[in-house]
This record gives sequence, structure tokens and C-alpha cells, in this order.
Amino acid sequence: MSTLRKNHTDPLNTGRRPTIEPICSTELAAASKELLNLMCEGKSVYFTGKAGAGKTEVLSRFIHFRRSDPFMALKTLITAPTGIAASHISGSTLHSRFGLKPSPIPKHNSAQELVKRANQDINLLSRYILTDTLVIDEVSMVNKRDFEAISVAMGLLKSDFHACQKVVRYLTKKAEKRAKAQAKKEASRALESTCNVTPGHNLLSELKETATDMESWNFQLEPRTFFDKDAASKPFGGAQVVLSGDFYQLPPVERESEALVQYRQMVSLQFQGKDLEWHLSPYVFTGSEWGKLVRSGMKMVMLEKSFRHGDTDFTDFLDRLRVGEWDDDMIGLLQPRILSGDSHQEVQPIKLCAYRATAQDYNSQNLRKIQSPQVDFRSYDHVVEIEQLAPILKNLSESRNPYADSTDNIDGSTDGSLLDAHSMDFTSLPVPALLHLRIGAQVVLSKNQRIGSGLVNGTRGKVVDFYEAFDDLLQKKVKLPIVEFKLSTSATTATGHRKRPQYDTFMVGYENFSCQVTESRAIVRRQIPLRLGWGITIHRSQGMTLDSVIVDIPRSGAFAPGQAYVAFSRVKTLEGLSITRNLARESVFVSSAVKQFYSEAFAS
Repeated sequence: MSTLRKNHTDPLNTGRRPTIEPICSTELAAASKELLNLMCEGKSVYFTGKAGAGKTEVLSRFIHFRRSDPFMALKTLITAPTGIAASHISGSTLHSRFGLKPSPIPKHNSAQELVKRANQDINLLSRYILTDTLVIDEVSMVNKRDFEAISVAMGLLKSDFHACQKVVRYLTKKAEKRAKAQAKKEASRALESTCNVTPGHNLLSELKETATDMESWNFQLEPRTFFDKDAASKPFGGAQVVLSGDFYQLPPVERESEALVQYRQMVSLQFQGKDLEWHLSPYVFTGSEWGKLVRSGMKMVMLEKSFRHGDTDFTDFLDRLRVGEWDDDMIGLLQPRILSGDSHQEVQPIKLCAYRATAQDYNSQNLRKIQSPQVDFRSYDHVVEIEQLAPILKNLSESRNPYADSTDNIDGSTDGSLLDAHSMDFTSLPVPALLHLRIGAQVVLSKNQRIGSGLVNGTRGKVVDFYEAFDDLLQKKVKLPIVEFKLSTSATTATGHRKRPQYDTFMVGYENFSCQVTESRAIVRRQIPLRLGWGITIHRSQGMTLDSVIVDIPRSGAFAPGQAYVAFSRVKTLEGLSITRNLARESVFVSSAVKQFYSEAFAS
């Protein structure tokens, strides 16, 4: 039986440094070993590299090291900006761990708002204060404003003695409850073995006597374990920060809004020329908190060697495309990969499209080819006052009428809290108002379900059946799709010396999607969390590694820096790549801010 240490001045750090055990047979390169040692010594680092440079392998070993000791694991937060990326490292999404909400208005996720939310949620507050090692994979996809807000909020909360005290009381109560349960279990087991007592026998007095003597009951925590009066002046409150990602890939997505336009206008008045583009950039490295990390000693490491692509010609092609190069040799390499009009592939690859409309048209064409009957799923859309969003979502999650306390109903009549849904734009939500499905349709999951199992936003699957079930919320029978999902690469099944993707079948029910769109209002959509999946946007594919793809970039060219590179680097080999047309020179470009950052950060 494990017990907690009595009167330990730092019960969350035993001083033990567990050895780093290999988690796979891959031998790390010398540069990767040096990087791993820096991380295990507690240094903040940012590391990057070309596609297949082994970034995920190094990060996985560091995570294994941190999780090999329960006390270190308690103080470690493993995150990524998307569900797909989080599933690759057995982590969670950055937004869910730090309480960020979907909203195009910057101040809705300001540091002050995050502090306010944390003080209202003890679990969220505990994450901010306990974390002394924060891992963010695919940091290139994180918006600068969110990155800055999390850093400032961590500093403010770690320097708040009363907040630390609140977390200590919460942890102590949890520890005592756990120790008491363990004491009962051990005492019951001991008494049953010596006295032949049945499990149902009243052992209350014996249990109390046994548990009172247990070291676990004297477990103590103190606020000073976590409190740092200077934390507010340190990036991320002084925590170790481990960042991984390639800024040559797509920039973070920013939702257009009036508030964002006003922000850009304000910045434009302050800066001009090259400085203006730098400060308008959404990349985290252009922010003040990144600068603080660098000044506080954060190491920046470039991993050079690529392990993913065995074909040296394709590897060289990707390396050059990554930095914006384009010439006749690269055009010649792609020319044989162009699909002819009569091309037929037994296993249809996923198509990566530059524009959402192109992907939607391609999906509709493929759906019409299926002969099975079509089943339609219409969403339930609402606009609500912001103060009523939380109780409405709670009722929805419990399959209750969300407007039980008002005269409003689920079908859209309004009388107070429920506002006119037709007056708002719902296109920012990741599911359509009307979803058409058929048996055999390829689909993509639109919401994280079970990150640990690889069932996350972006997981691909196929509809295999429909099941009729009674919906408590709608008070009627509805058909729900049954989907066979191909789980992510981290969730695999061993077969001899090889691993194959794991497939699992789930019935997919309705989920709630919301977004705050104004100061006082939010939109809510209740819909099946699926999209047709024969084609997806290149933006959605970032973080995926695929066996085969069709890349569709129009003659007008890519519209975002790094878009072409992201599309081509999703596939493992040149043989798995097909293209609808060769790239135009205008499609290959990178952000000048990214070029400047890499030239300065890795000048040597």
C-alpha cells in the first residue's frame, strides 16, 4: 500500500529523478538526445524542424519521463491546439485545459477573463496553479493572443496567495478522501483474511481505528508549496514551458470580427513597414510573452534530419517547398503525380482542398454516387443571452429541455432568453445546419469525444448503419448514425512486429456547439458532430499523417503562407501523393515574419 509522506515540506516533489526508459525502438540522434536532456533538467525549450524530423518522438519520450513519477505527473500539463494533435501525445486541447472559449472577440479570452473563470472553477484553478511544466505541441497553430493570455493568467494566479490556499484545501480534501477509501479497503482486506469476516459485515469501528493510525491521515499541504509572490512578473508564472512546432506551416486561424479589425487599425497606427507586419502577425513568437521566455533563458533547438520520408528526392522537395523555393526540378517531380481524367484508385484517398467550398462540392458529388437511402439531420439553432448560455448547455447535455425555466421551446419560438436565430451567422460553427448521410459515406468527426482513445475532432470514419433511438430532449424517435472510425496513429493494435490502425464502431448522438458572437449573445447549435469526409480543407489536415492524399490547389493559387507545404507534407511517400494539377509559382510562399524569426533564432 502506498502512503503519502508525513509532514513533507514539498509533498509534490520527492526529489527523485526517474530514469528515462525508451518508449520505442527508435534510436535518437545526438541532437535529439541533447534536447531531451535539456527538457528533463527543467529547461524551457522551443524545438522545431522539418516534417519527419522526430519532433513527436522526442516529445513523447519527455512526456513518458514526466509521467513516470506520480508527483511530476501531477504538475505536468500536456496540451496541443487541436484534438488530433493532442491525441498523438496523449494530451488534451489547450482550450479545454485553460478554459478558453470559442469567440471571435479577443477580450472574451483575455487574461482577466481567464482569471475570473479559474476563480469560479476549482478544477480549472488547480490546473493554473499546480502546473510547473507546460507542454504545447503544434505551437505554430496557437494564436498569439491566447498564448499571451494564458501566460499572464498563470502568473497572476500563482502569485495570488488566497487562490493557492483554495487549491491546497481542495487537494487536501481529495487526498484525505482517497486515503480514507484506501484505509477502508486495506482494513477490510486484513480483517477478512484473519477473522473470516464477510464483505457485508459492519466494520465501521475497526475501520476508524485502523485509519486513524495511518500516515495518510496526517498528510499536509501548505499554500507556500505553490505560491510565488513574483510569479506575475515571470512568463507562465515561472513554469517550465516546452514548445514544439514548425512555423513554416499554416499560421493560426483568426476569425474575422469587428473587434479584430479595430485591433489591427490600432496596431497600424503604432507601427509601420516591416515592424507593422511583425506586430500584426498571429504567430506566438511576435508577442511579448515569447520575448520574456527568451530573456528568461528558453533554449531554441532546430532538428535537422528527417526520418519520415525514405525517398530522398521527395524529402529534398519538401525541404525546399517548406522555405518557399520553387523551380523546374520540383515541377518535374510532381508532373507524373497529376491525376488523368480516367484515373481510378481502388482505395479512394482523402482530398485536401484549399477552400471549404471545394471540399463541400467534392463531398456532395461522392455522396450522390452512393445508392443507399439518404438520412437527413437538421440542426437546432438558437441565439441566447450570454448569462443564460451555461445553464442552457447544462440542460442540453443532460437531455433536458434547455428552456425548461422559460416559455421558450426547442423548435425556435422566442419569448425572452431564446432570440431570433435567423438574424445570426452560424457558419463559424464546425457542423452544417443540414447534414446528409448514407450508409457507406465517409465522414470526419467534428468534436472531441475520447481523446485518450483517439476519437477526436478530425478522426475519419465510415457510416455503416443507422439506429433508431428515443431522444429524451426532443421527445421523439430519431435515427442516429453508426460509424466505424479509423482511430488516430497513437491508438493502434499490435499485430506481430507491426502495428495496424485500430477501428472501432460507435453510435454518434447529438452534440452542442456554441460560440460567443457579441458582448451579450452567443449562438448554440445542436447537431450530429459529423461532416462528410471525402474531402477536407488543408487547414483541417494540419497535424495529420496520411498514407495517401489528393492535393487540390486551384490555378489561382494558395491563399495562406505554408498552405502548399502543409498539403504535400501530410503524405508519407511520393507514391501516396496525387495532385489535380501542378502548382503555380504563386502558391509557394512563406510569411516574411516566419523567415525573419528563423533567420534570427537559428542564425548560427
